[in-house]
Amino acid sequence: MGDWSRLPKKLLEMIAAELEDCIVDYIQFGAVCSSWRSIAVEKRHQINSQTPWLLFPISPIEKTHYDSYTRPDKKTRYGLLNLSNEKVYFLDLPKEISNTHFCIGAYQSWLLMSDEDNMSFLLNPFTGSQVQIPWKKIAVLSVSKFVFSSSLATHTMEEDFTVMAIHGSKKKLAFCKPGDENWTRIEGDNDPYVDLMYYEGQFYALDQNGGVIVVCFGGPSPSTKLIKIQEAGSSSRYHLDYNYLVGSCGKLLLVKRIYNMDQTIGFKVFELDTSNRELVEVSQLGDRVLFVGDNFSTSILSLNSSKCRGNCIYFADYYKKFPLVFHDIAAFDLCDTSIEHLRYGRGVLDIGTSFLQGEAVWVTPSPCF
Repeated sequence: MGDWSRLPKKLLEMIAAELEDCIVDYIQFGAVCSSWRSIAVEKRHQINSQTPWLLFPISPIEKTHYDSYTRPDKKTRYGLLNLSNEKVYFLDLPKEISNTHFCIGAYQSWLLMSDEDNMSFLLNPFTGSQVQIPWKKIAVLSVSKFVFSSSLATHTMEEDFTVMAIHGSKKKLAFCKPGDENWTRIEGDNDPYVDLMYYEGQFYALDQNGGVIVVCFGGPSPSTKLIKIQEAGSSSRYHLDYNYLVGSCGKLLLVKRIYNMDQTIGFKVFELDTSNRELVEVSQLGDRVLFVGDNFSTSILSLNSSKCRGNCIYFADYYKKFPLVFHDIAAFDLCDTSIEHLRYGRGVLDIGTSFLQGEAVWVTPSPCF
């Protein structure tokens, strides 16, 4: 049998050049051996902006459409829906992690993991890479959202970056950098916060009244500055709403999801005009596709996806009726206001319920080896 590790580098580069623009191909290519892995690292820039995948937990004590048996190891298993090919992949975290740590949330291709003692780290579940973060000053288990100041998909883990988080019952802001011993709290008058993002070199936060806040690092200590305040209140007396911040094609968008007690019924999109400090409603997205969720929101062009339709908002939401978590996951067409549930192969995606194992979240797989 031939030794695949001894193939000439030129031949490996030719093989890598023929790979489809898909993270799965690159991960499988890099897993062959160290020489193949080095080529995968070199060529990872060839992957265009990835269509987000949907990561959802499968509780070990429930039977679902995807997993028709109860696993004896009692570990939470994850499903990954690739919208580009409508396939579901299964993901099992390493035993030493799945038995002791909880998945708190997701951002880009990274999961925030923590145990009951608050020992925390970032995990890339596609490659196994980890980044240690502080565990003092805040309860990581109380983090409702976190973001980075750069993309770990294109930067090495040794480079400087900042992690910002919304945490605690009062939904305040805190940040840290790899190597810090403690998280640093950010004082301000606009909490509680409901969303957070990093865009065009700045951190933005959204308060519960629709106020858009920029986090300033220029002084001796970080501060917050109100850019725009939107009138509080629901879209109508009969419906509720929830706001997200999304960066798209050089624009900062505020996306309003309109829902009743347990189901999404519509969306409105606004562009933040920072010059005039106002929100301008957007009626059409063109070729843009938005993905929104409690943990991670992003935007792509439909030209870069074979399945996702332009002018649509793909959303992943959930609601709890103890001890269950029910998921509300679908695509909203901004043109005709229709809502279509996501598909899995020939069937409609039916995640079902999870016994408080966590909600479904968007992730963008990346070959960060």
